[in-house]
Amino acid sequence: MRFDVVINDLCALAWTTQRIAMTSDGSPWRPVVHVEDICEAIYRALLAPADTVRARVFNVGQTEENYRVRELAQIVADEFPGCSVSVGPPSGDSRSYRVSFERIRRELPGFRCRYTARDGTRQLRELFELIKMTPDTYQFRAFTRLRQLKHLQASGQIDDEFYWR
Repeated sequence: MRFDVVINDLCALAWTTQRIAMTSDGSPWRPVVHVEDICEAIYRALLAPADTVRARVFNVGQTEENYRVRELAQIVADEFPGCSVSVGPPSGDSRSYRVSFERIRRELPGFRCRYTARDGTRQLRELFELIKMTPDTYQFRAFTRLRQLKHLQASGQIDDEFYWR
């Protein structure tokens, strides 16, 4: 599990706190794609004629799955009963990623995404219910890349350039 990707983080917040309090206005764009759709794209690329995929870059996803962060927060809140959403002021962080997926739709035979942000959100809620996820699990360092890297550095397992010792 990675809790440092947008849908996973928002779902974990909704589950553990029943509250998504954004520190910005939520206006940046984020494309989302389900891991099973990524697997399907890899499978289709392996089946495709070599000339179709050799030395080509494909954004994996579907154009309709580009969302503003505040829209994703609302989708999550809708799937987690009792969860509230609040937004903050506009942020100085202008990172925004709105992606075109037309090439993969057009050029990778047979590939189509099957899952939406709402589908993935529902699956995470069901999983959290099943495992009775706790706030300690959500906060555990191994599920957030930056926390894990800091731990590996502090414990001497990797150096300052992130190489294993």
